[in-house]
Amino acid sequence: NDPALLDHCERELRECGFAAQGFGSLATWRARGAPDDPLCWFVSPELAGELCALLAADSVACSPVLLVASPDQLGTALYALRAAVIGSAQQQRDREIEQRVASLTPREREVLDAVVAGRTNREIAAQLEISIRTVESHRAHLMEKLRVRSLSALFHAAMACDLVHLAQGGRPS
Repeated sequence: NDPALLDHCERELRECGFAAQGFGSLATWRARGAPDDPLCWFVSPELAGELCALLAADSVACSPVLLVASPDQLGTALYALRAAVIGSAQQQRDREIEQRVASLTPREREVLDAVVAGRTNREIAAQLEISIRTVESHRAHLMEKLRVRSLSALFHAAMACDLVHLAQGGRPS
């Protein structure tokens, strides 16, 4: 019911990268017709019950996240929304990386473990009793499978799967 607060909410959400459209009341939202499913509702405490009843009665095909926020709680609500979205996206990326690591052959996995342990191609070749060229080939294949292009990105992928333990301190023997 507060146009300034509504504008502020929309602006904050857009700055966070969300598509936002505000409605001054539930009646205004309802009059819009069949809207796209909302990601999130910001409602005042006195409207939360009315919104739940409206969604249940009309069998609206959406599962909104209800963030009940009074004007002084807006910053906290936006922070919680950002954290939830970022955390969910990171978990999804980690699951995808874990699936890619699981697709590696046993030899590619040995090479990956040796690379993230800080070993050179020459050291890996000696350890696995294969040629340096074969190590390079396995390394190229595993980087392709993991969809990484640099050693730094490879380390990030390995860390996401808990394959790198920074507390080891230095290169293992």
